[in-house]
Amino acid sequence: MNKRRLLQEGVLDLQDDKQYSSREVYEWIATVLTYVNRHVEGEFALAYVRKNSWLLRYDEEKAVKKRARESANKEIQATADYIQELTGKRPNWG
Repeated sequence: MNKRRLLQEGVLDLQDDKQYSSREVYEWIATVLTYVNRHVEGEFALAYVRKNSWLLRYDEEKAVKKRARESANKEIQATADYIQELTGKRPNWG
């Protein structure tokens, strides 16, 4: 099934006569979550637990924004460290 069609229609069509690998099931669920996340506040995500086991996690919109901000700040600090390593001077923004 085409992922784009799945996202547009919001339909997951499984054939009953076929066995699916855990990877295939994971990809379908992740695709469905991509569709769902566009239509709800917050974010649903799959968290790895152990081999062939995943946990469905929900984060509020505030938590998602906080995590994105922390990730961006970490990247800024890494860039400032690299510039300091190259030039010997730390930029004032980092």
